[in-house]
Amino acid sequence: MTDRTLLRELNGSLSELTESQKRLASEKKVTKPSDAPEQVQELLDVRGELAASAQYADNINSALLDLGQAESGVNAIYDLLAEAKDIAVRGANVAGSDTVTGLTSRLEGVMENLLEEFNSGASGRYVFAGTEDGAAPFAAAEGADPDGTSRIQSVTYSGNSDVRRTRV
Repeated sequence: MTDRTLLRELNGSLSELTESQKRLASEKKVTKPSDAPEQVQELLDVRGELAASAQYADNINSALLDLGQAESGVNAIYDLLAEAKDIAVRGANVAGSDTVTGLTSRLEGVMENLLEEFNSGASGRYVFAGTEDGAAPFAAAEGADPDGTSRIQSVTYSGNSDVRRTRV
């Protein structure tokens, strides 16, 4: 009887040691719901809060990337508009048709670069389209000038004015 009692206590101690080793190895106090049934809901709530926090962190990183891309685009557009202004001022002060033709050609290049910047984006999302991501927001319509030269005649906007929002 003494041997059985001793054997039962040793087995119980061995079981406790095994459980303690499992908790140490997993670094978790509770490894299965039956370990602490009264704490299960609290643990599930904490797990949900951690998942929500991770999602908010992902949202913040995504928003920062979008803002960086928008800032880069705005800076490039500003530089292109300054270049267009410089070309226009030079064009107002020249009389030769060859010079004007060269300046016109440079302005067309600036316009094409502006369209590229206005239609910039990543992952199927356009920076300057509001929340409309189905197609590029700006489209150029080309046509012939009176002298027969094909040039951009107009630009249309197909985005919207809605604000893209991110939960953080």
